[in-house]
Amino acid sequence: MQKKLSVLVSVLLVISFSSTVMAAGNWRKGKKAFKAECMNCHKRGGEAKRIKLNKKTKAGWTKFFSSGYEADHAALWSDL
Repeated sequence: MQKKLSVLVSVLLVISFSSTVMAAGNWRKGKKAFKAECMNCHKRGGEAKRIKLNKKTKAGWTKFFSSGYEADHAALWSDL
């Protein structure tokens, strides 16, 4: 009985930790999307202010994407 309980608890812990990791996002895909989509306008001589990918940390980018950037980019992001 105790072995079944410990296995059940272990499985539940693995599921709970894996779901939080999956919800965090994929930074590699984000980097590719940044280069493919954002750099079209945010480059030297582009339509928008120049942005360098390495100027922000992961926490900085997370803060940026949760701070209402959508108003300026709504039409562009709806096409993705």
